[in-house]
Parts: sequence; C-alpha cells; structure tokens
Amino acid sequence: MYPKFWIFYMRSGILHKRTMSERTALLEDVDHFSDAADTNGYVNHDDVEIKSGRASSDVGPAENPPTDRYRFVYVVFYIFGMCSVLPWNMFITAQNYFDYKFSNHDESNTSTPNATLFGMTETPIFTSAPQSKTELQDMYESYFSIAAQVPNVVIQLVNTGIKHKITLKVRMITSLTGMLVIFIFTTVLTRVDTNGWEQEFFWVTLASVVVINCFSAVFQGSVFGLGGLLPKKYTQALMAGQGLGGIVPALVSIICLATLNDNSLVGFVYFLISVICIFITYGAYLVLPRNKYAEYYLNKQASPRTGMIDVSASFSSSFEEKKTTKPPFWKILSQIWVPGSMVFLTFAVTLGNFPGVISQIESMQQTEWTEKYFTPLFCFLLFNGMDFFGRSMSFIQQPSQNHMGIVSLLVVLRLGFFPLFALCNVSPDSRNSEVIFMHDAYPIVFMFFFAVSNGYLGSLCMMYGPKYVQPEHQETAGNMMAFFLVLGLATGSAISVLVLYVL
Repeated sequence: MYPKFWIFYMRSGILHKRTMSERTALLEDVDHFSDAADTNGYVNHDDVEIKSGRASSDVGPAENPPTDRYRFVYVVFYIFGMCSVLPWNMFITAQNYFDYKFSNHDESNTSTPNATLFGMTETPIFTSAPQSKTELQDMYESYFSIAAQVPNVVIQLVNTGIKHKITLKVRMITSLTGMLVIFIFTTVLTRVDTNGWEQEFFWVTLASVVVINCFSAVFQGSVFGLGGLLPKKYTQALMAGQGLGGIVPALVSIICLATLNDNSLVGFVYFLISVICIFITYGAYLVLPRNKYAEYYLNKQASPRTGMIDVSASFSSSFEEKKTTKPPFWKILSQIWVPGSMVFLTFAVTLGNFPGVISQIESMQQTEWTEKYFTPLFCFLLFNGMDFFGRSMSFIQQPSQNHMGIVSLLVVLRLGFFPLFALCNVSPDSRNSEVIFMHDAYPIVFMFFFAVSNGYLGSLCMMYGPKYVQPEHQETAGNMMAFFLVLGLATGSAISVLVLYVL
C-alpha cells in the first residue's frame, strides 16, 4: 500500500502555495489514490475512478487537465480505429471485383478498347465474366484470410515485444506510409487488364495482402497502446471506429452493386476510398501532438514507487520520440489475462461464424432480388451496422470493470451462435445435415444479437484491460490487448473452415 506520508511529501512543494480549500482538496485526492492501492502497491484504477469521481487516467497533478475541445481527440481516435481495419475489410468485401479478376474471360465477351484510367494499357477491359467459377474464384477468399491473419498475429506479437525500442513516431509513420503505398498500387492495378495472367495477378495480390496487413498490425498495436494511456472512452472510440470501418465497405459494396456494371471500376472505387481514408488518418496523426489534451495525457509518466504523474515534457519532444525501458511483460500479462482471454474468445467466436459460415446462408425465398442483395444486406451490412451500434453503446460500461465475471459469462454464452447459424440454410446444395431454421427471419434475428454482442462485449474488454495495470504500463497493456484481438480473429478464421467442412 502506498504510504500517505510519502505521497504527501511528493506534493508538499505544491501545497504551501495553495489556499486552505485547495489544500483540503489535494489531501482528499491523496486519500483516494492511497485507498485504491492494494497490499502489493498495485493501483486498482476502477476504484480510483469510483472514489474520486474522476476517470482513473485523470489521476495526476493538481492542475486541472485541459478539456477535449470539440471532442477533437475522440474523433482522431475514431479515425484511427477505422483505418486499422480497412485493409482487411476492403479486401474481403470487394467480392465482385475479385470474382471478375480471377475469371477466365471468353473471347466473345464485349470489350471497350482503351477504357482505362491513366492510359496504362491499350488492351480492352472486359465487363462480363463467365458463368462457371474458376479454381481461383473458389479459393482466393481462404488464401486472403490466411495471408491477412497470420502476418497480423506474428507482427502484433513482435510489435508488443520490441515497441519500447522503436519510437512511436517511427512506428506510426512507417505503418501509415506502407499501407498508403500498397493501397495506391492496388488502386492502379484495378485499371490494368489482367486477362491472360490471372495466376500472376493472384500472387501479386496475395503478396499485397501480406504486406499491408503487416503494416496494419503495427499501426493497430500502436494506436491501442495510445488508447490505453487515455481515459477509457478513447479505447471505445477506437473500437467504434473499427465498426465504422466495416460499415463503409459494406455500403460501398451495395451502392456499387446497384449502380455500376464495370467490375474493374467497382474495384477502383473501393481502393480509391481506402487511399483517401489513409490520407485523412495521416493528417489526423500529424496534428495530434499539437493538441493540448492529447499532450497532457500521452506524456503522463507514473513513478513505479509513487504512482505520481509527471507531465513536464512536451508530447512532440518526449513521447513520440522516446524509447522506454523494457516493461515487465509477464507481470502485465498476469494482470490483464482475464479481459485479454475474453477479447480472444469474443473475436474467435465472431470470425468462426462471420463471414465464412454466415456468407454461405442463402435466402429461403429464391428470387432475383434475394440472389443479388441477400448476402450483402444480411451478412455484411447488418453485421457491420449492429456491430457498430454495440461498440458505440459501450460507453455505458455495464457490467463495470469490477464485474468481469459477468462480462466473461456473457462472452462464453456467445459460443451458442455456432449451432444456431449452422442449423440455418448454410450451403443448401452441398450440406450433409438437415436445415432446422427454415425461415429467413431466424438468421436475421441471430445476426442482430451476434453482431451487437460482438461490438459491445469486445469493446468493454478492450477498454477495461489497460486499466488493470499501473499507468506506466498501460501502453504495453494496450498492445497486448490488440494482440489478443488479432489472435482471436486468426483462430476464428481457422474454426470457420472446420465448421464448413463439418456441414
């Protein structure tokens, strides 16, 4: 437990300059901070928040912290969250574009000579595709999933282990620049006629997926580390931003499906939007250090002995460019393993069903409209919309951080979605088991609760995790929570293949 006389001594240089009322308030703050520490000297940040009436990340110097004017920092973290999932979401929802690119074009297909942007090719661009699926069309989604998730997990682990040796500035600028270059390359490639070299195009695209997800992993781990240093609502902003990063591609997919007939142009629009989003994220990061609110919180350095906060250094000169000492990884892991494992399980269940299994659910009403729009609306838009709603509602923070047992129980109950979706009309032409839920309303209702619970419970765990450790370790805890998240995504992707095989 932190001795009160020691904390009082550390603030004595401030007390003699204060009025009686200010001194009383400061001493009360010392009591709140001291009472929140357990016998090991570890601060329960949730207790600090409850007892002092302030967020745990707000415990610090006597001066009143600046306010987040116009919620600018909140919006920046929202943008960070959206950008962190763009590489994955854009590649998995550009289904029509990749189906077109991986098809064998028939010579009788109509073509438009010189119909390219930038004048990159004189060969015609075809706007129709053959009726039968090729081997590449059947397998590219599985390859994309492996190429995205495996590097993501590996790089997240490496990023967590060496982030104290590499400055934040290097990690952020390098990752954003890498994603920007790959998205520009992919955008240009959409206007190149790949007829006749589909295999080569496949391997080039697969390499792009690997590289861009490596950069995305560094960026995602870094921004969740930053979020761990600020009050919980900024981690919630990251999670909600990720939800928005799912809605945008789904909406673009439906709009393009309804308005464009040229599949290569559909791909161009997809990835051009990604380039624009990366540019916006780049700008948001560059202006963040100039914000007083961000500077105040991101420079807080807590003394291991006292837990007191020092904000004497400026953000641009210390936090962005500072290399820190090696954190006690195992100690931090032991403190966040409950919310970390629940984040893992939440997203393992989600990716075990979505999109692999759920995208194979067909409507019981076989019409031209359902054949065209049922999967984009039911699978992608409904999931991403309700997931975004759940993430946005996580500001309620109920159950609270002190009731992780209830949160864990709710996460475990989500395992029930595996049999619920499996008993819907999944791959009716090739399944070996009987369909139990014979109406389209069943998977829609299941999807509503599935998506909302994913967004809400996943966000709660990501918000709570970094607050279980001391302030100087919150960035590392945020990195570790991001690793648990992507590990869950990778595990879920593997599970979905097994589920489809069993069905």
